[in-house]
Amino acid sequence: MNRTDTLAIRTLLTMGRQRLGLEESQGLAVFNLAAAGAAMGHALHGALVRHRLTTLQFDVLVLLFALEPRPVTPSELSHCAGASRSSVSGAVGELLSRGHLGAVRAGEDRRQLEISLTESGRDLTEAAVTDYLQVLAGLAAKVSDLPAPSPPLVDPRPSPETFTFVPPLP
Repeated sequence: MNRTDTLAIRTLLTMGRQRLGLEESQGLAVFNLAAAGAAMGHALHGALVRHRLTTLQFDVLVLLFALEPRPVTPSELSHCAGASRSSVSGAVGELLSRGHLGAVRAGEDRRQLEISLTESGRDLTEAAVTDYLQVLAGLAAKVSDLPAPSPPLVDPRPSPETFTFVPPLP
C-alpha cells in the first residue's frame, strides 16, 4: 500500500483543505517528498552500515580525511560536524577503540587531544566514501529522470536574522 493511500493521510489532507485551504496536490507532494527523503536516507545509511559506521562516525572520518595532515581537536570536529561535543566524543571513542583513529595529547599542559586518521582509518574512509558515493550517484541518476521542479512553496533563502556565517577552519 502506498503511504499516501492511508486513511490517516487522506484525513490530514481533508483537514488541511478545510482548515487552511491547502490543495490536495500540494499536501501529497509534501508527503511524497518526505517519503522519498526517508528512502534516500535509508539507502545512504545502508552504505555506512556495511562498514559498521554511524552517520556521525562517517562524518568524523570524512572531516579528518579532508583536513589531513593536520590533527584536529574534538572541539573542532564538533564544530565542523555540527554535533555536540559529547556525541563527537562517543564517535571518536568508538573509532579509536577500533584502531581507525590515533590521538595524542598536545598543548602546553597536554590537556588538549589531537585526533588523526590511522592507516586503517584511511582505508576505511576510502572504502566507505566509495560505497556512499556509489549509492549517491544511483540516487542522483533517479532524481535526474524526474520532471523539472515547480517553483518552491516557500522561499528557500534564509532570512537575515537566521543566517550566521561560520568561517572555515585555518
